[in-house]
Amino acid sequence: MTTIFTERQTAASRSDWESGLLAKAIIDQVAHDDPRLQKGLLKVWLPGMFAAAATDIHEGVGAGFFEWTQSGPASFDLVWHAPYGAGLKLARTYRQPDGSWASLVIAGVKNDPAAAMAAAEWAIGRLSAAT
Repeated sequence: MTTIFTERQTAASRSDWESGLLAKAIIDQVAHDDPRLQKGLLKVWLPGMFAAAATDIHEGVGAGFFEWTQSGPASFDLVWHAPYGAGLKLARTYRQPDGSWASLVIAGVKNDPAAAMAAAEWAIGRLSAAT
């Protein structure tokens, strides 16, 4: 039996694959002791790898790596370097006027302002509940 994927299904599979790569990079490189977090990340990683195999995606090897880069005199960006060459900024840390440091985290990339705002609200709630 042969399955032919539509362009939309292929795009969704690529998105799942990229999410899986990022999840694996977090598992491998970010220190954490929460087994629930690791289990949740594995739930993202596995379907991503299946999507890559099902749609014959062969770009890059591994999960990529994280790097802090200086983006200004008092700011740093966390960049995830994907194995296929893209560098995605995921967070920024910067000095505020009072001398303290603030951190901003990218909550997701969406196709419209309302969806992006909803992702930000979800992330704020998630981070607040974790403390």
